[in-house]
Amino acid sequence: MALLLDDRLTRAEGVLLILGILAYVSLHLWLVLVRRGEPDLVEQENTAVQDSRAARHVLFVVAGLATLVLGGYFVVHGGVELATAIGVSNAVIALTVVAVGTSLPELSTAIIAAVRSQGDIVLGMVIGTNIFNILAILGLTASIRPLVRGGVGWLDLGVMFSVSILIVPFLWSGLRLGRSEGVLLLLGYACFSWWRLAA
Repeated sequence: MALLLDDRLTRAEGVLLILGILAYVSLHLWLVLVRRGEPDLVEQENTAVQDSRAARHVLFVVAGLATLVLGGYFVVHGGVELATAIGVSNAVIALTVVAVGTSLPELSTAIIAAVRSQGDIVLGMVIGTNIFNILAILGLTASIRPLVRGGVGWLDLGVMFSVSILIVPFLWSGLRLGRSEGVLLLLGYACFSWWRLAA
């Protein structure tokens, strides 16, 4: 948000964001290396290596990702055409239709992980994806060609910032997001989408 005070992301700022994602990934790789010697992790690692089905699991992951990406493309393409036909602005399309379309693969993965009681996968994926989107995607695109804020308003940025801060106390309630918090977040997104589409 600070970088957008002049209503644009320059190439230099894009490079700065790229350095940010490199630092973030390097930090986590270093933390993994530091913890590699812990007994429980060594045991898990040995178990994974001995699993003869590992190659098949990798194939499933790759095939699943390819299918989800293809489905996301069709959702985004069709949604953009529909929104353009009814006269909705590019910013609204990006904030609603495109955002939902590109997030469908994550939603599918999150639902499966939640059903299997793997909440750490869900939270890690959502937080990690947003960090990657802001630092890597915005950084790469801005370093290729400067980006203009355009129709993405300060209220949109404020909502994004507020929701990010709001998640923290939710997680403090027993270090979990319960069903009531989940419903509240869904209602909040529905209100935001209605407001943007009706504006």
